[in-house]
Amino acid sequence: MGKKLTTLFLPLLLGLSLSVQAQCLKPTEGAGKAIFKWYVFDGDTLDVGADKRLRLAFINTPELGRSGAADQPQAQAAKQAAVDFMQTSKQVYWQTDSKAPPEQQRDRYGRYLGMVYNAKGDWLAEQLVSDGLAFVLSIPPHVAPACLWQQEADARAAGKGIWATTLADVVPASEISADDGGFVLVVGKVSKVESAKRDWYVELDGDIALRINKQRWLKHAGENPNTWLGEQVRVRGWLAWRSLSKSQRKRGYKHGVMVLTHPHMISMLEAQR
Repeated sequence: MGKKLTTLFLPLLLGLSLSVQAQCLKPTEGAGKAIFKWYVFDGDTLDVGADKRLRLAFINTPELGRSGAADQPQAQAAKQAAVDFMQTSKQVYWQTDSKAPPEQQRDRYGRYLGMVYNAKGDWLAEQLVSDGLAFVLSIPPHVAPACLWQQEADARAAGKGIWATTLADVVPASEISADDGGFVLVVGKVSKVESAKRDWYVELDGDIALRINKQRWLKHAGENPNTWLGEQVRVRGWLAWRSLSKSQRKRGYKHGVMVLTHPHMISMLEAQR
């Protein structure tokens, strides 16, 4: 990967102002399930008993190294912060997002998606974000509240945790290669927007395209991406690489694809407007 841009990454919160902090998520009365035995796999994944694995909703923490790979910066710190939260609480509870329908309360790996609280109502995900140990995500139906984005902005401004590491680098789309992947912050210029039956494909400079489900995007007040043509945008999410047929390569398909899940996950570079 080439030179990175260390720039401020602010979500485009359509209809959601960061200037007024909303109250962060509090436990839903009667919905919490007590945790008696637990194990922390990493900063955002826990075993909460009876073979129930929980992936914390609304956040993503640095990855621990697997199969000989090195840990990402602050991965061990995020895991330890989760362990400390669990150990220092007299009682801890977990619950799924009450706004999510039952079929969307698990991820594609079968893990529950939800929140962990202690008896005082402290929220584990909020603590990790506040300490600079997690990125905020909005992946419907789990749409992060404004207060959590504000916590991230405060941690970033203070240079806490991940915000003082290379994970905070916003990488130019033109400099990303197939060696890169996973969760990334990317900046690029929108060069083309293709419309398929269910999705838009927004092409950036370099070998990356954003895939946007039309129905879900418009449901959450996302604007038509055709208005982004020629704009510089910053996005966050998971980058995956796909194999292309000879025909697809001839037609100019991009190898790298990021699924853009919600308007919170993209921002415009104001200087380019």
